[in-house]
Amino acid sequence: MEEARESGAVQLKGAVYILPATEEHEEFCQWLIGEVKSMGGDGAFVRTADVRTMTDAEIRRLFTAQADQEYHRIESL
Repeated sequence: MEEARESGAVQLKGAVYILPATEEHEEFCQWLIGEVKSMGGDGAFVRTADVRTMTDAEIRRLFTAQADQEYHRIESL
């Protein structure tokens, strides 16, 4: 979902996106789920302490790689 990516979320697997746990991100997720449901879709917001299939370092690398791609896109404008 473009809105999730624009918020800084990284796609973990399939339709799962992750964000750092902040009040701002929680509000964004609740808003986004409302938008999806208003269009007939479904969504869920889950807060977790860890992603057991990945280390914290692997998750940080996902965020860094996405930010790097965005910086390179901006530099090429």
